[in-house]
Amino acid sequence: MGDICACPAGYDAPLPSLHNAKFRRAKKEYRCCECGETIAQGDRYEYVWGVWEGDQQTYRTCATCHAIREGLFCNGSTYTWMKTELREFVQECFDDLPWDAIRALPDKATRKNAGGI
Repeated sequence: MGDICACPAGYDAPLPSLHNAKFRRAKKEYRCCECGETIAQGDRYEYVWGVWEGDQQTYRTCATCHAIREGLFCNGSTYTWMKTELREFVQECFDDLPWDAIRALPDKATRKNAGGI
């Protein structure tokens, strides 16, 4: 295997001109912008509002994906791209794994066997 990498490269997209992030408790169901799973009513989630290149965007991230982002992406992560960025990071660090076979796994199997990565 390749050398152990310490942190995914992370954020290389434009920074927002305005940005507000905070944790909220869901008053209704939402979808996590990273994993697509339901954020159930009553769950805590990260709410982010910002303006990127003149466009307002809102992102809701479940607590699990937020913990992954905070724990693994020390250089930041582009909202909605965490899964792709994490795959690329792992592939760069462990380039001799059977990536064609891993990519061929159905999404649910990938989540079950690779912790949602």
